[in-house]
Formats: sequence, C-alpha cells, structure tokens
Amino acid sequence: MSTRKIMRESKTRLIGDCSPSLKLRRTMLKMQKKFYVYIIQSGKDKTFYTGYTDNLIRRIYEHNHSNCGYTKSKKPWNLVWYCVFSDKNKAENFEKYLKSGSGIAFMKKRLINPPKL
Repeated sequence: MSTRKIMRESKTRLIGDCSPSLKLRRTMLKMQKKFYVYIIQSGKDKTFYTGYTDNLIRRIYEHNHSNCGYTKSKKPWNLVWYCVFSDKNKAENFEKYLKSGSGIAFMKKRLINPPKL
C-alpha cells in the first residue's frame, strides 16, 4: 500500500470520526440553552413577582415596557434574584415551588432577605 493512499484513508477516517452526529449536536445545543427563574420587585408597591424564562434580559424589559398581565400596573420592576438552570423542567418546577406556600417562606427567608454572616 502506498504512503499516499494510507494518508488519504486516515484523513477520511479522521474527518468522519471528528464530525459530531446530528443527535450529538442537538444534545450540545440543548446543553447550551439556559433557563432562568427570577424574582422581581415592584418599584410602585414593593410586591414581588416570580417567573421563569429562557432570556432574562428580554423578559425584564417586557415586564417594564409592555402590558404583561399581573405586572403591567406595578411598573417599574427591579431584578432582585435569579438562578440559572440547564434543564427547562427543573426551572419550571423550581418556579412552581417558589410560588407555593413553603416556597414563599423559603424565598423570603433565604433569597430576598438572606441571613447576615
């Protein structure tokens, strides 16, 4: 076998081995996607709102500049706390927890007014 033929075959194998499969590329894209659970506070009456999104900056802008249901009459809104998740279901579940009775207590004790060290 000639040296030229061996090099051609090894290049083909190298390129084939290094290019990620479609399934792997989709998995990598999902891993890069981030989901945010956030707490904002009204500048008007100091109430809190909890939500989740995949674009935190856009969502805060929407709360302050559009007519989003609950938040439209309590503008301006300020970001108090946020957390980043790589899994959408975990973000949704944590948001749901923070809106529950024990989640509200946890939020007030640990996230909004953390203990002083």
